[in-house]
Amino acid sequence: MKPMNHRLSLLRRPSHALLGLSLGLAPFVMTGCNGGSGGGGGSAISFDVVEATHGFGQLLPHRVQKADAAGNPTSTTIQIREDKDLFDNVTPTNPILANVQFEEGKVLPGGNPGNHFFAVQFTKPIDPLSVFTLQTSSGVKDNLTGTITVASVDPSTGAVTAIRGRGFINGFTVDGLDPNPPPGVGPQLRLVRWVEKDSSGKPVAIEDVKGVIGNQPGLGFPGTEDSGFNGASDLVRDDVFVFVPDIDGSLETHETYPTGEQVRMRIDTGVRSAGGLTLRRPAVASATVGVDDIQPEVRLNVGSNNPIVSPPSGDTDVDPMTNISLDFTEPVQPFSV
Repeated sequence: MKPMNHRLSLLRRPSHALLGLSLGLAPFVMTGCNGGSGGGGGSAISFDVVEATHGFGQLLPHRVQKADAAGNPTSTTIQIREDKDLFDNVTPTNPILANVQFEEGKVLPGGNPGNHFFAVQFTKPIDPLSVFTLQTSSGVKDNLTGTITVASVDPSTGAVTAIRGRGFINGFTVDGLDPNPPPGVGPQLRLVRWVEKDSSGKPVAIEDVKGVIGNQPGLGFPGTEDSGFNGASDLVRDDVFVFVPDIDGSLETHETYPTGEQVRMRIDTGVRSAGGLTLRRPAVASATVGVDDIQPEVRLNVGSNNPIVSPPSGDTDVDPMTNISLDFTEPVQPFSV
């Protein structure tokens, strides 16, 4: 019953009417990245999302069974990376495949104890300062700029609640005041590496972080406390962002994402590559903890029964050629709309 996109647009261009969206929230154009620490392809490749996952399964790109000439599903599964993939294969009898959900309990892929996580890989190394802020302001949420957010969505009220946690890029995270800030900048935080890879590629928590003997704050990052799991080495790359829920400030205290709500990671176009490219399009990855029995709903403005729609309800003097869009609480099947 799940995905495609969580936003419906009523467009005046017939070629997009089927989807009701511009594919902006389901990435998808990319070939895979090159190997190594990140890389992500040559300079001709735009900056885009390659894949989003929580370790239990792929969340983005969405997938569908390849359709035959008659439009019937075959046994071949393909990723939806372009409009053509969608239009050629998704039908009322061949819907987009449902995502795998988070396992219940404080477990990692493979079943060992650990923290839940989200991870998103890009086609090129990420500019950390487009994702992390070094400001000391108390209003900053988890030292993130807001270009990538992780939140829970209550479908009954429309409330979106930010999930407390810690972000990582290539094992680096924001940690403490910079003892030597740039001249004229004033007090600011700094990026410190908590996690690296050993010779086998397994994530390991760095010891004596910031020169403090026995200080291993990265212990609890997925894969650092056991023998690892399939895909763990990809969490420590310069083209991958990882978000681990962390309410109490200790990764060793294992935590899960909230149950009974949609958990959503939003990636906006403010994310930049290390070379200065802006993200080609936004994306949203969504999942639940345990079986997904939460029905999709039209998102409401908190405190009212008014749907989140653009142009707003009651707006006047709207150009008749204006596209109309509304938000759902999670990705929906195009043909259900």
